[in-house]
Amino acid sequence: MATYSSGKVTAWDVETQKTLWSIDLPVRADKDSEFQISNDILIAASTDQIFLVNKLGEKEELNLLSEGENIVRLVAIYPNYIYVIRGYDWRLEAYDISQNALLWTTYVGRGGCDVFYDASKNIAYVTTRDKSIHAFDNATGKVVWEQDRSSLHSAFEEGILYTVEHTNDTNTFQFSAFDVESQKELWKKDITPITHVYKLTIIDKFLIASERAGLIALNKSSGDEVWQTDTGEPFYTRPVEFDDIIYAKGLSRAVYAISPANGDIIGFVKLEKTRSIQPYYESIAGVFKLKDGIVLNTRNAVLIYKNK
Repeated sequence: MATYSSGKVTAWDVETQKTLWSIDLPVRADKDSEFQISNDILIAASTDQIFLVNKLGEKEELNLLSEGENIVRLVAIYPNYIYVIRGYDWRLEAYDISQNALLWTTYVGRGGCDVFYDASKNIAYVTTRDKSIHAFDNATGKVVWEQDRSSLHSAFEEGILYTVEHTNDTNTFQFSAFDVESQKELWKKDITPITHVYKLTIIDKFLIASERAGLIALNKSSGDEVWQTDTGEPFYTRPVEFDDIIYAKGLSRAVYAISPANGDIIGFVKLEKTRSIQPYYESIAGVFKLKDGIVLNTRNAVLIYKNK
């Protein structure tokens, strides 16, 4: 496990809670996507550089297309690939981590995008906010196909792309499922009342939207609404499932245990007080899943919960 605080990245042994190493690294702390571990490599981003740190604490910088350009967002990380938006023109760049080399670039616009890599086909699916979905050959960046479809947020699993988009009705969002092989829409549903969706997550048979009042679960096969959990506070983070319970962290930093059967709140715990002025990065610090438990952080501690 790796943590970042006060300009230092520290690696810990989860079993013994002992420090493995600590290095100085200028990591951005305002986006949860820019500090991840993939294939035993820590991926961390600063304002203009991406760092690759191995299990021994040895650091390498990614050979970016051009130096000095700002990193807008590290969009997606996979075992061998990184997708990042850089520059004031919002350019998406795809990199091969193993070769430390740029593969291809494309422009996605200021609305941003999501990227999903399908290793079985070596295709990267890119959904953008400007009403387009593209399938790129991940080796060359050649466009395999494209569709005029808008997506505020999206999720991908087993060849199905799930999207959500705001409708003309203030309190209605439209969810849909799209088969990337046939390029056919499987279902489309309008769900109300919703005022904003922050994340879209797949857990088991559910497509779950993190929204302004809690969580909304849809049947991912049909799009039918299954349940809503109203906590009265926004969920900026993705929920996780462990031991048949869904865990999610709200804006107040309360952690909720939620029944996947009906969305009922089994219980919750508030581990610290909410500040009157709370930095945004605190609201996006969610709950993370371990192989045998969950982990979350407060301002002063990292908390690990495991099965006994």
